[in-house]
Amino acid sequence: MKFYCFLAFLSLAAISTGCGTTHSVARTNGSSYSHTISIKDFLQLGRVVQTSKGIEVTITSDQLFLKKSSRLTKAGAAKVDSMAAAILKQPDLKVLVIGYTDNTGTDMKNVRFSENQATRVMVELVKQGILAANVNAVGNGPVEQVAPNDSAENKAKNSRIVFEINTY
Repeated sequence: MKFYCFLAFLSLAAISTGCGTTHSVARTNGSSYSHTISIKDFLQLGRVVQTSKGIEVTITSDQLFLKKSSRLTKAGAAKVDSMAAAILKQPDLKVLVIGYTDNTGTDMKNVRFSENQATRVMVELVKQGILAANVNAVGNGPVEQVAPNDSAENKAKNSRIVFEINTY
């Protein structure tokens, strides 16, 4: 049930808008502060999209992990470290790390596998200084495919990690 509620949430959050953003955010004490987060900080890391809630960065799993593994490659760890450095420019940002797979195998195994990959990335972000309270991980398995699963190239597009960087 929790998984399906989250999917509904993601569907609502998928509205794209402009290229960069500055948001004023009200604090509980009535003061406000401004998040100035630039898409250019993330462009070298993956596909970047401005959403209604912030910035979404997508990196294919083959750029991060050993084949069919949740173990980061050296290059993948460096990419996650660069992601952490960009996020740490605004250390109070909330980040959701979402893992996706292609449709090979059972849905249950794919969800578990994608969750393991997302959790591994989350752990690395925390190691780099992002507060554990500000980052969460979830595995969505083979839902929300971005390409048909009819070739190795398209399956690689579907196996991905998405960073939802919330600026609100």
